[in-house]
Order: sequence, then C-alpha cells, then structure tokens
Amino acid sequence: MHRVCRMQFTWENFPVLGVLSLLVVTASLLSARQIAAGENAAGCPASPVWDLTSSHAVARVKVEAVTNKDAPTNANPPRLRIGISEILRGDPPDRRAEAIWTPPHHDIDWAGADADNLRIAWGKKSCASPQIGSEWIVCVYVTDGELRIGLRYTYSPDKLKWVEKQIAQQIAQRKKRELERQRERDRNRKEDLAIERKADLAKLCREATDVVVAERSSGGAPVLTLLIHQRVKDSRQAVNEKQKYLCVSIPKEAEQMIERRLISEDGSHNRLLVFLRKIPPTRDWPPSYLTNVDKRLFGFVDPENGMLPFTKERMEMTKAAGMADAKVGARETKPAEQDAPADADEPRR
Repeated sequence: MHRVCRMQFTWENFPVLGVLSLLVVTASLLSARQIAAGENAAGCPASPVWDLTSSHAVARVKVEAVTNKDAPTNANPPRLRIGISEILRGDPPDRRAEAIWTPPHHDIDWAGADADNLRIAWGKKSCASPQIGSEWIVCVYVTDGELRIGLRYTYSPDKLKWVEKQIAQQIAQRKKRELERQRERDRNRKEDLAIERKADLAKLCREATDVVVAERSSGGAPVLTLLIHQRVKDSRQAVNEKQKYLCVSIPKEAEQMIERRLISEDGSHNRLLVFLRKIPPTRDWPPSYLTNVDKRLFGFVDPENGMLPFTKERMEMTKAAGMADAKVGARETKPAEQDAPADADEPRR
C-alpha cells in the first residue's frame, strides 16, 4: 500500500516549510511579472513547440501605437499598430499592420451554473497594453482577416537566438517524423497491395447486398459512417435520395484494413469502393433521429478487401461483374417460367 505523507508544522521542520513557501512565492512572482509584461500570455503553452511552428508567422515587431478608443479589456483587447522588422518564419501579410494583442486565456470551465457570469466578469477586466516603442518576438495568427498576436517574448538578442534555434530544431524534427511516417506508409502500402491483388471483384459483388463509392464521414471502430458518392448496387426497396450516409459495423479483423485504406498519403480522405452486406441494426446504430442516414446497418463482405481504393478501372470491372451476375440470375429464373403450360388457368381471384 502507498503511504500518504503529510507534513505537519513543528519548529523542527520550520526551515523546510520556509524554503518550500519561498519557492512557491518566487515562482508566483516570476509568473506574475511575465504576465504583466505580456510574455507567454494568450493562453499559449509553456513549450514553444506548437506556436513557433504552427502559427502563420513568427516575427520581430515594434509597437508603434495603441489604437483603442476605450481602455482595453479582455473582451476588447489592445489593438496595435506594429512594424515588422524581421521575419523568423512564415509570411505575414504586411510589414506594417494592425494587430490584436490577444489576452491570456480565461481558464474558466464552459460548463457550470456560474460559467457564463465568470466569463462576462473576466471580459470586463483590464487588459494591459504593451509599451509603445517596445520590441517583441511574436507568433502571429490570421483569423477572419485580422492579425492576432499569440505567444510573445520581450525582444533581446539572446531571446532571438533561442527562438531561431527552437524553430530550426522543430522543423528538423518535423521533417524527420514525416520521413519516418512516409517510410511506414510505403511499407504498409507494399504489404497492402499484396492483399489487394487477391480481391475477387466478381465474388465481392455477388456476395454484397450493396456496393457504394464513398469516403469516411466520421467515426471508426466500432461503427464507421460513410458519405456516399454513388450507389453501384442498391438493395433498398424504396429509394430515398436524402440518405447520403450509411453506417458500417467494424469487426476486430477489419481494423487493419480501415487503418491502411482510409487515409491517403496527403492526409485527405480516400474515395473507396465498398462492398457491404446488410446486418441486423442495433439499438444505437443507425441513429433513428438522422433523416439523411440509411436506416440499415451494414458489415463488410470481406474484412481484408471489403473496401478498396477507388479507381476507374476497378469501378468498370465491378459494374461488369454486377451485370454478369444479373444475367446469371435472369437465366436461372427463365426455365421455370417456360415450364408453365401455355393454357394454364389463371389463379382465381
């Protein structure tokens, strides 16, 4: 069992408590001084990894003016006129621009009875403007055509070198990760191609109740929602053009197929040729309240090749397989019709 350690005040442990208190107070004062100066504010993480490489630009700027007519607040933060003297990464729209000095995040939960009132009160609090003439290293975002300053550091030659080093390191690490991911995709694709070559389109089409050209809309295991672009084989009794989506139950053995074939190399959703069979719906799937979703639940005909990357050639082969299957079905029913005598009595009504 773990033992909880509780330190009670005694004169013997007073020096320990004193040191701990001093450390807490010092940290609080440093944090307060940074916030007062505007450093690391705007709700940005302490680590520069995200903002320095994900913002639209990182630049060295000089504050030329504060243009607010009223005293700035968190809800109406300082609006600045800035001059950009050096671009460290990205491409800001203009060298001289208007920008919003984003306040620190309120850190108020969105749920709760008093959440709205707390956010209103936070919005009314004063938001300090940077001094006119001060220089900063800032992360710039463009939102709805407006420049917003997020993570920022007071400019100094040492801080500039540090930021440049961080950006270079993160870009190098990102390239390394992308190269590793590409190698993994190539390896997976090579393995997957061997599985794809085993796909028997005629058999898949024959065993499927429905065949669609689709892409992922949402979800994953245990249920995947597909956006339908085209129905190649449709088992619906009544066609409803509003039903643009369908739900597919994903068994454990199909998860690897899903992982390898849903996302293309450029990160966008693949268009897929999907072979499905109807299965009994569950209590939750498909959702009864959504009018644009097919009311039937489906499963893959084959957990390895139930969905194949869409190509025009594969599409034509699937259509041909479907037509051939339909002709076979017609031939099987024709002899039974010929067996009936020509003068057979019609059934009585």
